[in-house]
This record gives sequence, structure tokens and C-alpha cells, in this order.
Amino acid sequence: MLPLRSSDPDSAAARIDELVDAGLAAAGVPPAAPADDATFLRRSFLDLTGTLPTAAEARAFLADRSPDKRARLVDELLARPEFADWWAMRWADILRVKAEFPIRLWPNGAQAYHRWIREAIAGDLPFDQFARRL
Repeated sequence: MLPLRSSDPDSAAARIDELVDAGLAAAGVPPAAPADDATFLRRSFLDLTGTLPTAAEARAFLADRSPDKRARLVDELLARPEFADWWAMRWADILRVKAEFPIRLWPNGAQAYHRWIREAIAGDLPFDQFARRL
């Protein structure tokens, strides 16, 4: 099992760990045990791309013994076009980007809106700027 915590106490990941720990403590929720590699792999693919890993990807990840393999997997998934596709679809659902009732956008307006969302995600537009530009 690989550690999920950042070894650098000054890193952004360590700060996120602190915030999550504080939120869990405030809610009285104990932290979950770390996921095993197979579970981490499946959840990472589904959460970030909406897909499952291929058998070859799963075998390669499970055979990898490097301590940074989870971070590398996340970075690789974030760089895939499937990440932008999946999250553009999810944001379009949240923002109700559709060309039918009750929103009634023209079809090419809905397509342009969806395309803008996908390009913003693929271009790594920070969420504060994403929200302002909406």
C-alpha cells in the first residue's frame, strides 16, 4: 500500500490534507482507510475520465512498484482528452446546457456553450476564472 499523504509539509497537497482532516474532524467523521491499488486505479479512471482502465493499463499499474505511481496516474488521466470530455459533459449537465425544454437554447448555441466548457477544461482554466466567465 502506498501512502496518500504528501511527504512535503509545505506542499499544496499537504495543505489540502490539513483542510480535509479538519473538515472530517468537525463533522465527526473518521478518515477512511487508504484504498488498495486496484480500487484506487478503478476510482481514478471513473472519477477523472468516466471510463475504466484497459486490462493492459490495469496490469501495468498493479505491477508498478514506484512510490509515485498514483500521482503519475492522476497526472496522466488529467492530460487525456477523455478528462475534458467527461468533465465538460458533467458541467454541461450542472449548467443545464441543452437545446430542449425548459432551457430552449438553439442547438448551435448549446453546442457552442458545450464547446466553450470543454475548451476551458482542456485548457486548465482555473475554476475562479471559469465561474467569472460564465
